[in-house]
Amino acid sequence: MKKNKILLLILGTVSLLSGFIIYLFKPFEYIMFEILYKFPFVGHYIFNLRKIMISDPPIIFNNTIITKIIFNNLSDGLWLFSLQIIIIYIWDFQYTIKIILLTFAIAVTYEIFQLIKIIPGVFDIFDILTYLIFSLFGNLIFLRYIRGKNEIFN
Repeated sequence: MKKNKILLLILGTVSLLSGFIIYLFKPFEYIMFEILYKFPFVGHYIFNLRKIMISDPPIIFNNTIITKIIFNNLSDGLWLFSLQIIIIYIWDFQYTIKIILLTFAIAVTYEIFQLIKIIPGVFDIFDILTYLIFSLFGNLIFLRYIRGKNEIFN
């Protein structure tokens, strides 16, 4: 079980950091960057990296559908996946379908709040689809590889 907890922690951390790295390349200023800019040592590097990437993005970041999906939706799915993993880890593997529903509800609520202008951002139906896909993916990963069961819902 200890090996599975470490694996779960690694999956959650990689997922969270990957979602964050995608945001480094977006040309908008987000509250998280305003906070990170104030951190000693790290803030300066993040600021300069963002300035370079936004002013002169690599050719691979052209305006294709794949690029749009990566920049607009993938980070949200990765963050939802990491939220699921964090909750499973905190609740010491007391995993139920409620975790999927809770995390999915949080994510959809966030999108709805964007739609009705309670929080800043742009409502995107593809974000909700991404949340659904990553919720199911997280469920399958946990049950199949972490818990070692073959059923999808318990």
